[in-house]
Amino acid sequence: MCFFKKLGLLILLIFCFVFTAKGSGTLSEMISETGLGISGSFDFYSKYVWRGFLLDSDPVIQPGLGISLAGLTLSLWCSFDAAGDDAAMSSEVDYAIDYTYEVAMLSLSVGNTFYFFPEYDSKSMEAYLGIGIAIIGSPALTIFYDYGDEAEGGADGVYTSLDLSHSQPILMDITFDIGAHAGYNHEAFISGDGYDIALSGGLTIPLFDGLTIAPSAIYSIPFGDLKEETDGAQEAELYFGTSLGWEF
Repeated sequence: MCFFKKLGLLILLIFCFVFTAKGSGTLSEMISETGLGISGSFDFYSKYVWRGFLLDSDPVIQPGLGISLAGLTLSLWCSFDAAGDDAAMSSEVDYAIDYTYEVAMLSLSVGNTFYFFPEYDSKSMEAYLGIGIAIIGSPALTIFYDYGDEAEGGADGVYTSLDLSHSQPILMDITFDIGAHAGYNHEAFISGDGYDIALSGGLTIPLFDGLTIAPSAIYSIPFGDLKEETDGAQEAELYFGTSLGWEF
């Protein structure tokens, strides 16, 4: 088993351990008293599409784990090809640190993500600033600056993302979730300017003890240099997935 799949398995094991811990009253109380917030996810998608780029046309498995305290969050996320039927090698391991401060209806975030691509032996680093507003549509604007060395796999460019989302209760605690995304890419893995938009729809279904399952469908459309032959010649993609999430 390769390093990347071992890491994915480790995240899954940690996810299971923490979930089991919540069922243990004493251990659960001990963790709660520290003020820690622990969350996990285990996602499966039919494709891996990122900011308009199709990174893998095979199904992918994407586990993640986050630990937060007083607005500071450390997270680990990875993605690996579940089928291996195409030439893409989308193995990825991301480490991120985020600080979010909430005041009135505003949510202000600053953070940094370290990207590692084991099969290509490459890496990159990206800082970001974001602001969200707690109104209808939950608008959020985030500016990402990739400052990784291009020779090592970095982008050395800027990506700006505007995201909208809304959840509507439809039956008991089940919600219907819709989202819209618009992105502007300035020389991040491309030679000029590119754009992408995406629409999503799905359900969030509570199971028990903070565990949810969320099936969804996403339609991604690239524009500008994302469509150029020299920059990937991306096409519109429709893909599906299911996210298993849990919060302590």
